[in-house]
Amino acid sequence: MTSNRQQAWITLERLFRFGLFVLGSVFAISVAVALDRFKSAFGSHWRDAAPDAQLSALLFIVTFVLILLWYLAFEGELQMLKAHGEEFLPSLPNLSAYPMILGALLALLLFFSDDPLLYAGLFAMLKLVERIGFDRDVFPRIRAGLADARNRAPRDDSRREAWDIIEHYYFGHRHRLLWVIVVAVCLAALALAVTAVSLAMPLLTSLAYVLLLVSIVFNEVLYAIWRRQRNGALGDPF
Repeated sequence: MTSNRQQAWITLERLFRFGLFVLGSVFAISVAVALDRFKSAFGSHWRDAAPDAQLSALLFIVTFVLILLWYLAFEGELQMLKAHGEEFLPSLPNLSAYPMILGALLALLLFFSDDPLLYAGLFAMLKLVERIGFDRDVFPRIRAGLADARNRAPRDDSRREAWDIIEHYYFGHRHRLLWVIVVAVCLAALALAVTAVSLAMPLLTSLAYVLLLVSIVFNEVLYAIWRRQRNGALGDPF
């Protein structure tokens, strides 16, 4: 059973490394597609399309950073779980539709970073898929793995304190509250983008860009703080 679990997680790691290669390819293609946008934003005639051209370029860059951070966070958490209880790892998460949907949505965000209406809709969909995946698959498996570790490990196992820290990271922080805030801001951006199109008000398009940028940065900064606190408590830079 333990051997099967370890092999399953090795497979999962390989899958996400392949996913990073695919995302790198998507980024290269997206850069080629977005060259005109970057020329408009930072070329000699940058004032003609300001500020939306600059906001679009910034959203493209922030989205790529988001994808990279998403991958690195997942890789770090895999290493954390392996380091502090490899033999108690939960069974392999579902590898059917959920990861493919997430990957497709992340890739599409790059392509549509010049359209706040489509971007906001896709980002809201991404957060919904992410929430469903965590609540129905990831979090229950982590709970099961931690419970298994506490039941099967010797009472003097030095990793017990680490399991408490990991459990607090996943279940002590207000992940759902953060999710609600980010989705609410995203939906506000979507409403602004729809209104901008229907009423031909360019200022609202700019505000939609700003809200999208704020929601992404706020989400990632808060998670970075939580991960730093977790790593400090564990004494390992995952």
